[in-house]
Amino acid sequence: MDQATIRKQALKFHTARRNLLSVVCFTALNLLLTAIDAGIYFPFSATVPQFAFEVGKGLAGDLQNNTFLFIGLFIAVILAALYLVCWFFAKRTRGFIAVALVFFSLDSLLFLFIIFISDFELSLLLDVAFHGWVLFSLISGTIAWAKLRKVSVEEINAVLTANPASPAAIWPGAEQGGGATAAQNVEVAAEVTAEPIGEPADEPAAAPAAEPVDKPTGESD
Repeated sequence: MDQATIRKQALKFHTARRNLLSVVCFTALNLLLTAIDAGIYFPFSATVPQFAFEVGKGLAGDLQNNTFLFIGLFIAVILAALYLVCWFFAKRTRGFIAVALVFFSLDSLLFLFIIFISDFELSLLLDVAFHGWVLFSLISGTIAWAKLRKVSVEEINAVLTANPASPAAIWPGAEQGGGATAAQNVEVAAEVTAEPIGEPADEPAAAPAAEPVDKPTGESD
């Protein structure tokens, strides 16, 4: 695999991780807004945690029993935490990006089912676009992980540190534990850059001064 392909696939994987973190943050924010009855929500979040909390909250209001509220909140937090776990462990064990893809695919299926059984609203188009964008990103990250499985961590880091797009582009260590860490790669690169290449050449010795040559005996001036 050439260096351009390695770099392209590695950056796709990092983009998928960043988008997965965005899902976690907006999901947590929406749960908070639902808990305080803010009346607004952000479309950039997972559907299942939000749905579980709203069902629990609705049952608590209908049955006048706050136990359902806490159960719904507990389920929502656990489901949202699954995405956070996948994001965190994908830094070292990159196969977790595929696990996140499975979770979000199921979330998207439930979202489509909710749209199918409920009244369609134009605002849902933004949710559909977001789910499609995240799915595409996670699929790209999973494909990138599969393509880079046979490439050593040292080779990937050599490509990324040679011309890094950002500090986050440094490839994490492999799940098998081999290879240098990102910090080690940066330190080595700094040391190599700081060291002079070869010894400075000695200045050429000055040519000896020309000595006068005596004229042969018998020659006239």
